[in-house]
Amino acid sequence: MIPYPTDAQAKADILAAGRKIYQRGLVAANDGNLSVRVGENALWVTPTGVCKGDMTEDMLVKMTLDAPSWKHRKPSSETKMHLRIY
Repeated sequence: MIPYPTDAQAKADILAAGRKIYQRGLVAANDGNLSVRVGENALWVTPTGVCKGDMTEDMLVKMTLDAPSWKHRKPSSETKMHLRIY
C-alpha cells in the first residue's frame, strides 16, 4: 500500500512549493501547475489563473482520477496531463 499524504499535508506542500517556485523566479504570474495525490483516486491540484506565490488553501481544487470535477474553482489547464501521469 502506498502511504499517501493527508489532505492537510498535501495542501501545505502545494502552497509551500508554489511560494518557492514563484520566489525563485521559476514561474511568472499564473504559470506552473502542481498536484499531489492523496489516495487511490484523489488528488489536490492548483487552480487556473492564480499566481502560485499568492495561493491560499481555499483556492486548491480536490479532484478524483476517474471523474474529474470541481465545485468552486476550475483546476489548472494541465490537469489532464497530471491525471494521465497518475
